[in-house]
Amino acid sequence: MKETTDGAKIKGKDLNDLKVLIGVKDKIEIVKNESNAITLKLDQLDESIKLLEQSNQIKDKDKKATKKLFDEWNGLKKLAKDVNKEITPLVEKESKSVSTAV
Repeated sequence: MKETTDGAKIKGKDLNDLKVLIGVKDKIEIVKNESNAITLKLDQLDESIKLLEQSNQIKDKDKKATKKLFDEWNGLKKLAKDVNKEITPLVEKESKSVSTAV
């Protein structure tokens, strides 16, 4: 998740560089395409944690680690949504310039 988060961040990146723009767009697409699968895995993990809690077979650090995963995933989804809004005009502009050049 860290690699995708770092790749999706636009702060300090030159979005006028086509390679950089494509790289950011690719990371956002990964979040979008994998969203359901990752959410399912996290939900399964959460259910497992709850089951283990009932029998007192879970440590607090494991519960905290699970919460951290959920927080990171939700942060990444929000970042991807915000960045997508910001780069959409640039992507459309580059798409038009490439299609006119061809």
